[in-house]
Amino acid sequence: MKITPWTELTQEQLDWAYLQSNHAPNMAEVTKRCEELSTKNRAWLKDHPALGLEQTFSYNAQAHTTLDWYTPPSGAHDIHESSPAPVVFFVNGGAWKSGHSHGYALPMKWLLERGVHLVVPNFCAVTDCDGELTVLLKELQQAYSFCASHAPALGGDPAQIHVLGHSSGAHLAASLKVSDWSASQLQEPSMASLLLVSGMYDLEAVSHSSRSEYVNFSKETLQTMSPQRHIKRFISPPGLEVTFCCGTQESPEFIRQSSSMHEALSSQGHATQMIWCDGVNHFEILEQLGEIESQVSQALLKHLKTP
Repeated sequence: MKITPWTELTQEQLDWAYLQSNHAPNMAEVTKRCEELSTKNRAWLKDHPALGLEQTFSYNAQAHTTLDWYTPPSGAHDIHESSPAPVVFFVNGGAWKSGHSHGYALPMKWLLERGVHLVVPNFCAVTDCDGELTVLLKELQQAYSFCASHAPALGGDPAQIHVLGHSSGAHLAASLKVSDWSASQLQEPSMASLLLVSGMYDLEAVSHSSRSEYVNFSKETLQTMSPQRHIKRFISPPGLEVTFCCGTQESPEFIRQSSSMHEALSSQGHATQMIWCDGVNHFEILEQLGEIESQVSQALLKHLKTP
């Protein structure tokens, strides 16, 4: 597919490219279906306590910094009940300013049925922290560190935490990998894989769009929180599985961002994968997580190495 460099876009075209409602006329409808499925899954779990448990934890002292942890029954993933289970750490999107963990239990049911934990953190909206994306990243570092340290007690494997992110959540998920954990006085936990769905990986173009009205794109933020500028962090230590998914009906800028990041990793010899979901827009690709047979869910299962 033809990809136009962002520098060749007019201001009007750039603003158009980063406003998702322009590219997904069914945005409200699909978003509602995703929320309804999440509610349905959570109700299902309450009705079937033998199949798993939903718990809410605070990962720091702030009221909003909670995470939902969906735990499968002991031994569900393996014939050896003492064997720890994989964990999916799901970072939601919402243009960095919206979304709640309760609305992202889309893959919870089929993950629990396969003995996999699902952890969905809440974090600050950028509009509530003076536009500073670094605040969101720091909170996600704390949430991820909490996940890794508490996984053993809940039957999870801290060495098998698979990170999933959608949209601005994919940007933050990728930023987790390249960030300076020592600056937050945290030891960087291991990361088994990254599944990045319809994200942004260099913020330069975004900083020239209307999103600059509520995000403080300082020079420091552009540098530290543009994962594509830190490719070597993805390949050290070696072995991290990285898969990109993007819909063919996405905004041209989101298509360019995914393609460019994938090519940048590939150019360094990283065996990354790019999956194009034909005929799918930015919100329909998120909805795919509710169906195990979808391309996005199958990509996640491949990372989990779970049938």
